[in-house]
Order: sequence, then C-alpha cells, then structure tokens
Amino acid sequence: MKNASSSTSAAWAVRLPFRLVWLVSVLLSLAACATQPGADARIQAGHTALHKAGFIRADIDPALLTQAWVRNTARTAEPETPWHIYIEGDGLAWQSRGRPSANPTPITPVALHLATQDPSPRVAYLGRPCQFFAPLPGRCHHADWTQDRYAPRQAERLLQAMQVFSPESPVIFIGYSGGAHLAVQLSARYPHTEGIVTVAGNLDNDEFSRFHRIAQHNAAETSPTSLPIWSLSGKRDDIIPPALAERMLQRVATNPSCRYHEIDELAEHSGPWQLEWERILPHLEQCSTPH
Repeated sequence: MKNASSSTSAAWAVRLPFRLVWLVSVLLSLAACATQPGADARIQAGHTALHKAGFIRADIDPALLTQAWVRNTARTAEPETPWHIYIEGDGLAWQSRGRPSANPTPITPVALHLATQDPSPRVAYLGRPCQFFAPLPGRCHHADWTQDRYAPRQAERLLQAMQVFSPESPVIFIGYSGGAHLAVQLSARYPHTEGIVTVAGNLDNDEFSRFHRIAQHNAAETSPTSLPIWSLSGKRDDIIPPALAERMLQRVATNPSCRYHEIDELAEHSGPWQLEWERILPHLEQCSTPH
C-alpha cells in the first residue's frame, strides 16, 4: 500500500503543474474576454474620435452595410484637390480560432486614427462592411468579415458608398492591413485614382495565405497596377513582415520607379503608425499616371 500511495502522490505531483497551467490559461482567457470592450463601446469610441476631428457621417444607403465619415474644409479650393480615402482593416473578425466574432467593429481602428491625423482638406473614412453597426443589420453575415471579406462585392459596396461624397473627384486610397487589399481593388474600378498608400497592407491574399500556411478565402485577385504605391511596413510586424510586404508590393506595383517601401523600425502590426504626407505626396504626384 505504501508503494501504491507513493505512486499516487507522485502522479498528482506530476499532474498538478499541468492542472495549474490549464487553470491559469482558462482564467487568462476569461479575463481577456472580460476586458475586451464590447461592440457598443468600440463604436462609441470611434464616433467620438471622428467627431472631435471634425468628421460628419455621410448619408449612405443602408443596403450597402457600410458607414462613412467625411471632413471637407476645401469648399473654396480647386476641384482637383484629391480626397484621401481611408479604408479600415479587417477589425475584430474572429472571437477565437474558428469562431467568428459577433461584431467586426475593430478594437483598435488604425485607419480611423490615421484619418483623424491627416492634414489634407478632404479626408474620408470608410468602415468595412458591417463595422460600426449595433445592432448589426439583418443582411450582415459573418462571412462578410471572415471568408468573404475581400470578395468583389465588398469592394463594390465601398465604391458605391464613396460615390456619395466623391463621384468624380481625384482620390488617393489609404488602406490599413486588409483594407489595403480593397484599396487596390477600388483603384482598378475608380478611374480618378491618383495613388495608393498602404499601411501594414495585405496586397495579395494568396501570398499572405501561403506565408502563414492558412486556408485561402474567397478573395478577388488584386490586379497589377501602374499607379504609384507608397507602402509602409513595420520591422516588428509578424503579420505582414517587411519581406512579405516587399514581395506583395513587387507583384502588384508594376512600375519599379513608382513604388516605394518604407520600413518603420519600431512599428508592430497595429503601430504606432504615422504618415508623413510631406514626403508621400511628392512621390505620388511625380509618378501619377493613367492606368
């Protein structure tokens, strides 16, 4: 019996650390869920930031499932003043591995924050389809922010939304993360595009999926373009690392002299990011060509 008791004690001694690790993991997961801001709080924070920066909500057809905010202080400027149109990243697409989130509104809306810092007189911010809605419209489906987030219909929704404030004006698209994929799609559909700026941008979902060894989604292919592209990536970004960003940029931007890749030594995927327009605009303007 002594041996049996010793064996049992030894077994518990071995299992105890694993039980503690499991328990700690569960508690940390619950704590993360508890501290993650809810959809209402995320939406309110975004609205507050936009309002403080002078943006107003555009009157977009609800059927497009897209929300847009604009700030236009160039009412007396030349009509050629381009709009800077920011496209948000994928947002909170997944609650956990294999489990879509109930609301895709981003926790950290990077494109939104960049838009509020833009000194241009004409700036617009486009949330991705189904972001910044609570409750979600009935037509929203989790496929819109998971496997179909780069599908052609998403680009079409954004294109129709921007027609409200920029039907024929020149435009520079700025896309963060997955928003860069849609920025390239939109540039091919919108004939007045003057350039593209990407921040930690996924320009090629096939390349992205191969790099991370994950299943490919129903993404539209990003067609090569002769438009000037300014790509900003972070040295500490493990989602779109600089080497991956460079490969995608070389495939999409066909004019070597009109693509520029800047690496921020301190930035991770979510930043901190800053767009230096005094450097970006001259590059886009001197390389701007019809496509």
